[in-house]
Amino acid sequence: MLIAALLFVANASSQFAAPYIADYWIEVNLHRNATMTVTETITVNFGLVLRHGIYRKIPFRYQRQIKGIPTTYNIRIKLLSVTDERGNPYPVKVWREGGYWFWRIGDPDRYVSGVKVYRITYSVARAINSFSDHDELYWNATGNEWEWDIARVHCLVNLPEGVDASKVKATFYTGYFGSKEQKGRMWLERNRWHFVTGHLRQGEGLTIVIGLPKGVLQPPSPVQSAFWFLADNWALLLAAVLPLFTFGLMFWRYWNYGRDPIWRESIVVQYQPPDNLSPAEVGVLVDERADNIDIVATIIDLAVRGYLKIREIETEHLLFFKRTDYEFIFLRDDSSGLKEHERDVWDGLRVRTSLSNPLKPVRLSELKGHFHFYLGLAKSSLYRSLTNKGYFAEDPSMVRTKYFAIGAVVGGAAFGLGIYGASSLFVSPVACLSLILSGILTGIIIAAFAPAMPRKTVKGARALWHIIGFREFIQRVEKDRLERMLQEDPNLFDRVLPYALVFGIADEWAAKFEGLLQKPPDWYVSDRWTPTTFNSRVFIASLGDSISSMNSALPYLPSRSGAGEGISGFGGGGFSGGGFGGGGGGGW
Repeated sequence: MLIAALLFVANASSQFAAPYIADYWIEVNLHRNATMTVTETITVNFGLVLRHGIYRKIPFRYQRQIKGIPTTYNIRIKLLSVTDERGNPYPVKVWREGGYWFWRIGDPDRYVSGVKVYRITYSVARAINSFSDHDELYWNATGNEWEWDIARVHCLVNLPEGVDASKVKATFYTGYFGSKEQKGRMWLERNRWHFVTGHLRQGEGLTIVIGLPKGVLQPPSPVQSAFWFLADNWALLLAAVLPLFTFGLMFWRYWNYGRDPIWRESIVVQYQPPDNLSPAEVGVLVDERADNIDIVATIIDLAVRGYLKIREIETEHLLFFKRTDYEFIFLRDDSSGLKEHERDVWDGLRVRTSLSNPLKPVRLSELKGHFHFYLGLAKSSLYRSLTNKGYFAEDPSMVRTKYFAIGAVVGGAAFGLGIYGASSLFVSPVACLSLILSGILTGIIIAAFAPAMPRKTVKGARALWHIIGFREFIQRVEKDRLERMLQEDPNLFDRVLPYALVFGIADEWAAKFEGLLQKPPDWYVSDRWTPTTFNSRVFIASLGDSISSMNSALPYLPSRSGAGEGISGFGGGGFSGGGFGGGGGGGW
């Protein structure tokens, strides 16, 4: 017997060698307005272990399904006081994290040991579940996430005044999460229910259930319930509404600020572009973009106007294979009479010449990787000049960039707000994910409207109507009419070709002249023909090849290789522009 008693004492003492909760007293006061006040008196035996105090965490965020949609349901918890058994307040740090309220109790500059009492009082709203036949308090009194054992628990629930206690139902559960055990007892004493259980191991807890007849508790008003729902699910609602609102807003902005003025006139066939606009300017007015083909058309136009010649040459490439290159032969040393974007193209073509030999011919292959800078300048000049001349209300490229940037900012902001909401706000991860996806969709909607937002002025709309008439001429003119027009204007094909290029109907225009072109043009030279063997079909095919080559070679942007790839600048591996660094500058 003595040995058995000693083993029992040893077992009991080892059971609580670490800190543990010696007594957990919980008093719940139910109020008629469906709120409650909870007081937890927690007696902790730290033993010889030094601690600053305790922390208590209580979840406030829950999930509920509404017609299959997961929504957030946050109960409202407000900490009222934390004292010892004599009513002296403890220092408390309060924060929320991951759907929990955290209350850290104790002085960070002091340690405690032995037995300490912590009395925590807080109010709770939205913790009553409403059913058709009763209202219910389903409350995890201790929680199942304590890191210590609990020696005993006593939970006392004070029912609202005036309630018929005999009509109140009650039950309780103990054990680990999901357990249906009922280790303990409960009883009714006048207007209060008692729930008592013994030793709870780490991870075990006490949960109580109180069922009250309908009419005892006054539920929140519909306005209050709606406010709480909106406060809890603002991210989910915003995610649902934001793309629709954005689409409506963007359509309204397009209709009022992005749509071109409607110019209602009958389309009349035109034989010249309006206002002496260049091919590139016509191309920008048609689609509100400065495309690469607009710059290629400018080169063809410069050749037609006598600034240069284009010569087709054959070069050896890989043993016996040959490839076609193109040489630009400059006929003038100045750019007088050229528009700003034409001067940019002219300077780009001559970038490989020198001051000592400004008329030195340049091959297309030599311009590859060097013309792209002037390509950008020419495009910017086109936007700027057409805006300054009153064809556009604003620079089309800047308008598109502005809306693309807004779309990116909105998408990024929604992503950041979703991440922040998941960690710091009363927002569920599902709602935050919905907000992130909604923000990205909203950004895409804004960006999708960007191409449509540049707006022509009335002058620009009139010019476009004229341009459409000019395109009608190119597409619909018949061969017999062309024969008569060629007698009056032998350069008709050459003059109109650059415009047909920007319209995307150069093949149609060239096909109309099959059999009509009797001699090669002065501005395009090839060994494929002589003045006596010239064939318009061969010329048109050759010209198409040259345009295709220019359209692919001129925009080429070289990669920034060099030191970043581990290539040495010594031993023949170096080159100007290689290595780290770069850029440049100049006057203005």
